[in-house]
Amino acid sequence: MLEILVCLVCYTGSDFKMLKGFAGISELAKFEDENSVLQTSGFGLFDLCNETPSDTNIDSYVSMKEICSITQRPKCDIVGAFERLKFAFNGVEMELSSCFQFLGNNIVGGNLTLLDSKTSECHMTFPIEKWPYFRIKKLMTASNVEFIFVQSGKNSVSDNVCTGLWIIGKFNDEIVTFINLDTLKRIGLVYQDITSSIECGAIKLLGCARDRDCRVLSQNRNEIMGYQYQGHKAYELSSGNCGINAVYITRNNMSGILNIRLKDDLNG
Repeated sequence: MLEILVCLVCYTGSDFKMLKGFAGISELAKFEDENSVLQTSGFGLFDLCNETPSDTNIDSYVSMKEICSITQRPKCDIVGAFERLKFAFNGVEMELSSCFQFLGNNIVGGNLTLLDSKTSECHMTFPIEKWPYFRIKKLMTASNVEFIFVQSGKNSVSDNVCTGLWIIGKFNDEIVTFINLDTLKRIGLVYQDITSSIECGAIKLLGCARDRDCRVLSQNRNEIMGYQYQGHKAYELSSGNCGINAVYITRNNMSGILNIRLKDDLNG
């Protein structure tokens, strides 16, 4: 029997988007190829690891802290579920509200809502998949500007597939989505799942897949000759996954726009 919980939701139409202050990719994110420099700097992004930049327009990311994590695998209990969770975001008290649809003890749908805790203004709603995972983190730059990182996906017994990703922040006093999964696909990130970290002052989003899906086998299929995923060279990771390529994201302190760069050669 399907149980549906009633909860606050700001969903209209067929798309889950921001209902207020939504800005397009071209406004808030600028693409850079691997051989170019940042929008307002005279050095390449990957030089940030090796030298102290003189361009003060680069606002480095300094922390990535988990707010919450929700997951349920087939035939397993829910881990990390909550009804309401409050946290501070750029001086405003925000709240995450969850609404799950259940079939027995199994999550089969629902939504997660981001709203202002004091005014109850709804900023964004995220769909919940069957056998879902959610990874929600707070990012902070050197100038104390905060962003919310939301990643959602589906679980199987041993695999994860990313189905949604949003980087949310303030722009012109509005809470907006700076980057979503379509942004990452457009620049060329290849993935089955995505891992996130801070590297050299930038957000690093690594496209990865299970190593068994990346193996290039010899003709008699008893030797691994290399790794490849969807036509892209891949690299074995210690976690049983393979890395494919990565996106690096920095923030321009003057314009507030995020710069995005793709790195295809992870060993380069």
